[in-house]
Order: sequence, then structure tokens, then C-alpha cells
Amino acid sequence: WRTMEPSSSNQQQPQDNDDDDDDDNIYDIVIAGGGVVGLAILRAATLRGWRCAVVERDEHLLRHASGGNSGIVCTGVDASPHTLERALIRDAISQIRPYLKQMNIPHRECGSLVCRWQEEDDDDSQPQPQSHDDSLQQVLAESHDAGDTHARLLPLAADVQQLEPNLAPCQGAVHIPGEIVVDPWLYSISLAVQ
Repeated sequence: WRTMEPSSSNQQQPQDNDDDDDDDNIYDIVIAGGGVVGLAILRAATLRGWRCAVVERDEHLLRHASGGNSGIVCTGVDASPHTLERALIRDAISQIRPYLKQMNIPHRECGSLVCRWQEEDDDDSQPQPQSHDDSLQQVLAESHDAGDTHARLLPLAADVQQLEPNLAPCQGAVHIPGEIVVDPWLYSISLAVQ
């Protein structure tokens, strides 16, 4: 096999390596991408004793969405019911709380709000029957189906404002208390260093 070693002219020259005992360049897994998914795979594989390498096209890890997202650790309400995606999300949320505590990663268990916003064509002069809003009822049912049995309907704008006074007025919401906010960069980089 051949490895690339830098030469003194800063160009890489192939060198033959006949030493079968030298396995510095042999990996069990090569992971393409240094985002949160790639780093999670890296952590899981190295904890199982596998020798891994991450290949990232950019100069730094977490350069794109993984390093600058909202940091919401979702409980699965957005995933389609009875799918592998939802099952994996539910499994992940059960494991992340102990991990965050173990790694001393700042997080806030504040829940989330799925809001019903006024549509542009809604008539402002007519009160909306917010307590009977089918879309919020559907979100609530999906939340309960996903395992968020503590999710609750906040049918009035005043209910939402009481819970989150800095939010722009909406026409009601579903509060999902199981969701967490975490620093997306710090969480992700912790996966690489553990």
C-alpha cells in the first residue's frame, strides 16, 4: 500500500510502505463529514473500540448547519408517526440528558411552542375560534402520539404570552415541555473530544 508524505517542496510524494506491522493509516471506519451526525458516528464507533477517521472538506469541523443551528433537541413531533425517524429521535432524547450532565454541557429544559400564526388573509376584526383550532389539535395529538404526554394546548394568545412574554402575539400554541435547548457547537464538538 502507499501513503502520501509531505516532501520538503510542500508537494505530496507517494512513498512505498512495505512494513505490514505499521497500521497507522488503517481505519475501521472513515466518516465523511465533520458535522453533528459525523461526530456522533465518530463517538459511537470509537467508544466501541473502532479506529476511525473523519474526513471534512472544510478547514474546520461544524462549519455549516451543525455549528449554527437553533440548538433545539426535538422530541419527535415533527417526524411522521410510526416511522424509524421518530423512534430514533425518541431514543436519542432519552440518552441526551445524561450525556449533557456527564459532559457538563450547558442546556435549558425549557420546552418549545408550536404556534398558530395569523394568516395574511385572516380577518382581524373577527375573533378566531382558537380553542377549536384543528391545526393545533392535530399538533397536540401528534405530540401525545410521539410520547410527549405532558404537551398541552394553549388556546389563547394570552396563555402563550404568559408562558413566553417576549414572543410576538400568536393565535394559540401547543407547549411541548420535553424539548431542550443546547449550544449546538459545544454539544457537537464534545462528541469529537470524548
